[in-house]
Amino acid sequence: MNNEKEKDQSIDEMLATLYQILHQMENDELSLEETFAFYEHGVKQIQQCRRELDQVEKKMQVLTSEGNLEEF
Repeated sequence: MNNEKEKDQSIDEMLATLYQILHQMENDELSLEETFAFYEHGVKQIQQCRRELDQVEKKMQVLTSEGNLEEF
């Protein structure tokens, strides 16, 4: 669970990682500690996804000729 690698992931890659985490957490053979570790990693992935999506949203705002921001 390398933080540097996670920062380089695209949003699609982060979502794929979240699906993998969810799939692993559905395994009945995991210990409580393992399940919690996957949960914690998933929460961190969700936070990173939100940050990335916020950046994308900001980039989609277009500065009009009047100096006003418009939603793209």
